[in-house]
Amino acid sequence: MAMYVRMRFTFICIMVFSHRKIKTYRDIPDIHLAISTVIYRTVAYHARGCI
Repeated sequence: MAMYVRMRFTFICIMVFSHRKIKTYRDIPDIHLAISTVIYRTVAYHARGCI
């Protein structure tokens, strides 16, 4: 459970960070999309493991 909470916290931090980055590099949405996809897959994988 602690691992899941830590993952969520990291996920939120990365989301905030990448949101700030996309404002700075508005012309590179592909990197943002790629990072989001990787994070989503990682979170989904971990969530499946917890359940």
